[in-house]
Amino acid sequence: MRKILAAFVFFLSIFCYADERCDMRSLSYTQRGILEIGGNEDVVNIYVKSNERGAIMQIDSTFGTLCKLGIDNAGEIFLLESQIPFKDDWVKKYVYRDFLIILGFKEKFNFNKFETKEYCKFIIDETYAIKFSDFKILESNKIIPEKIFIKDKNYNLKLNLLNLKNK
Repeated sequence: MRKILAAFVFFLSIFCYADERCDMRSLSYTQRGILEIGGNEDVVNIYVKSNERGAIMQIDSTFGTLCKLGIDNAGEIFLLESQIPFKDDWVKKYVYRDFLIILGFKEKFNFNKFETKEYCKFIIDETYAIKFSDFKILESNKIIPEKIFIKDKNYNLKLNLLNLKNK
């Protein structure tokens, strides 16, 4: 009976806090995934460090560090470094948008939102969607996704949460 009650509370909390369960703001973590661009795939590691100023993300691949991007608490860029094959304008257009959404700055976008107990999906138009799934409740009662899938007309990115620094 306790397991059934615990499962009910978990799913109820997911539905009640749908926007909050897709918000990684204030967390430091590591993700690993596959980035596909133009039919080519590469393994990427993403490191995010959050503090009172905002969050800094670094994306590494087999090519080395692709970019570093810092976003303050208002959602504005305070740090941008990019390496080949990423360019500053690509980071500003795509990486910045994805990072804003993952951090929870969804109010900056006009979304259609679809959700079930298994996932929460935000769609801007037919060229872009981001899906959060496999939710986990932290000790702080914050609900976060362990999997994120981003589909853009120019790339696909599948991410898995590997390590969470602050819970």
